[in-house]
Amino acid sequence: MSSKSPLSLLYAAILVLLISVSYIHSLPQEVNNSQYKRGLFSIYPKEHKRAEGTNTGDWGWIQGHTKRGAQVVGYADLLGGRVTLSQESSGVTVIYGQFNTGFGDSSNPADYTFVFEPSGVVIKPSYSILNGGTSAWTLNRSDVRLSPGSGKNISKDKLVVKRGTTVIGSGPVTII
Repeated sequence: MSSKSPLSLLYAAILVLLISVSYIHSLPQEVNNSQYKRGLFSIYPKEHKRAEGTNTGDWGWIQGHTKRGAQVVGYADLLGGRVTLSQESSGVTVIYGQFNTGFGDSSNPADYTFVFEPSGVVIKPSYSILNGGTSAWTLNRSDVRLSPGSGKNISKDKLVVKRGTTVIGSGPVTII
């Protein structure tokens, strides 16, 4: 009777394990579209067939939910965060956001100003300053628009955040 060395048995076991793992990873996998849903919008991968007339971006396409009646959506990225703007069919523009950096010099929200330039629209959300950033905040404005109509159109503005007269961050409004 021949006896196999423990080392050759270990090599055989590792080989069987590698073959099993390779086979399992080669099997087709289902895509769970619920993993792409985020808040107000559903974000799908580029491979997903998009509906006629919808826009596409580098990261996929966005289908606005009609439950809230969003007609136009935009955003501005600055200070390690994002401000999202949603013009509703009711005429109200919902502005919500959060910043992660830039607020370390003062913990008093009254020291900071948020203004859309060049239109001059100032927004005053209610927030607190946490770890150099802000808490999440939301506000509704009926005098601000992302498309032509009554009110100031801020679709081509940039959002500027100032502490006193010093600009600490700015980002252009991008319409989706």
